[in-house]
Amino acid sequence: DVAGDQIVAQAPTMETPGILHFRYPNGQVITKPVQIIGVRPQDRAKTGDFAEFLFDDHGRKIKPTFLVTDEIKLNSPQGEILKDMGDDPLDKTMREQMEQQIRDEIPNEGTILGYALATYHPGKGRKDIFLAPPGAKVGLLFPRAGQFKSEGGFDTFTVVGYFKSGMSEYDSTHVYVPLERLQDQRLLRDVRGRGAVNQIQIKVKPGVGLEEMAQKLQDALNELQPAFFR
Repeated sequence: DVAGDQIVAQAPTMETPGILHFRYPNGQVITKPVQIIGVRPQDRAKTGDFAEFLFDDHGRKIKPTFLVTDEIKLNSPQGEILKDMGDDPLDKTMREQMEQQIRDEIPNEGTILGYALATYHPGKGRKDIFLAPPGAKVGLLFPRAGQFKSEGGFDTFTVVGYFKSGMSEYDSTHVYVPLERLQDQRLLRDVRGRGAVNQIQIKVKPGVGLEEMAQKLQDALNELQPAFFR
C-alpha cells in the first residue's frame, strides 16, 4: 500500500538455523549445521537471485518448485535396485510392489539443497560426487515455537534439486523448503491460521531509490508497531 506500483514482486520468507542430516549410501550419517529457508519458490524466483541458481545433478537448470515427482522417487537410491530386475512375471510383480513401497516411504515434501552440502569435490578435474542425490531422504532439525520454552522439531524431505550460486557462504549452508510446511512444523500459525515470516524480500522497479523506499517502509511499519519491524 505504501510503495504502490514501485514494487515488482514480494516473497515472504521464514529463516531459521537448523541441522541437516542424511545417510550416505555406505551407511555413514552426515550431519551439518545449516540455514533453513522456507519460501514459496515461484514468489522467491520473481525477486531474483534464486531461480537462476537452481540445477539438477547433471548441471541442467530446473524450475523453481519443490514438487516430488514419481520420476524423482524412482531415481532415488532405493530406486536404483529396480534397474537390476528382470522382466519375468515374478520380477514384474516384485517391481510393482517395490515401486509402491518407494512412493510410500519417500517424503512428498521436497527440498533444494545448497550444492556444497550435497556433494564432495575430489578435485584434479574429476566429477563431483553426490552425497545426497535427487530422491535422497534428508532430515532437518530446527527450533519450534513454544509458549514457555523453545523445543526441537524434526521433519523429513526429498531432495529435488540444488542451489549453486558459486558463493560458498550460500552453497554450503542454504537449505530451501516449502514455507507453509516449515510454518506448520515450527508451530508458527496463529489462531486464524496465519503463518509467521521473519523476512519479506522485495524487488522494486529500476530507478527506484532504495534508501528512500526503505525509509518509507520503515516509517509505515513503525506506525503498525513501533520498533518491532526492521
